[in-house]
Amino acid sequence: MLTYRVETLPAGAPDVKTLVGRGLREADRRELLRLSGLPFERDTILQSVFSSRDVTGIFVDDEIAALYGVAPLQEEKSRCVGMPWLVAHDDFERKETAVPMMRISRRGIEKWLGEFDLLMNLVDPEHLKAVAYLKRLGFTLEFDAPVAGPLGDRLIPFWRTRHGWR
Repeated sequence: MLTYRVETLPAGAPDVKTLVGRGLREADRRELLRLSGLPFERDTILQSVFSSRDVTGIFVDDEIAALYGVAPLQEEKSRCVGMPWLVAHDDFERKETAVPMMRISRRGIEKWLGEFDLLMNLVDPEHLKAVAYLKRLGFTLEFDAPVAGPLGDRLIPFWRTRHGWR
């Protein structure tokens, strides 16, 4: 039986370069374009890293497999809102590391829910693995309220609060 060492470490701009150099999941590349309108995923990820707190790298046997973080926002009603995001290499989806990846993700979400009243962002509905992952993490996806991305692509809002309401 093969075992893999999965660990998290604080991440920054050099990790973006390494992850993009390894290659992002094709669905992540497509989603980044649809969300940002920018064809250069490295620039889009760097923008997320520089606007976020708690940027973390997930490493599998010392190779970066994913980056994630939360960008703070303010909503009109002065509620503290965070925009969670994650981009990954295909290694993020290994069956052998599925349990630690979900555990890491749940811990991050619970930590952020201690800091923010609301976590929300948009997802490409064609990124089926991301949609399923968000559902497993307890997010509500609003398929009946899509929004248009900068290039006109259909995007789905998703959200989660500590108490399950918005």
